[in-house]
Amino acid sequence: MVQRLEARYVTTYRCDEDWLSSLEETRKHFLAHIGEVEDREKLVAFFRRHDIPVPQVVDATKWKTEGSALLDKIQKRELILSP
Repeated sequence: MVQRLEARYVTTYRCDEDWLSSLEETRKHFLAHIGEVEDREKLVAFFRRHDIPVPQVVDATKWKTEGSALLDKIQKRELILSP
């Protein structure tokens, strides 16, 4: 397991056997910090580094919906991230 700390946002690359637990950790962090502009910007930057087009988000309510939808797509394997 390789872990990178990007300011306060942690991303983890895991094998196929336990990546869902990592995704759940990300989702919990995302929802717990949705009110923090800086944290929202870090998740936007993370998705952009993986070539996933996302708007620059300011509104927490809108990003909660859009960010959750992206995490859902990852969980369903409709969106694949590469390390």
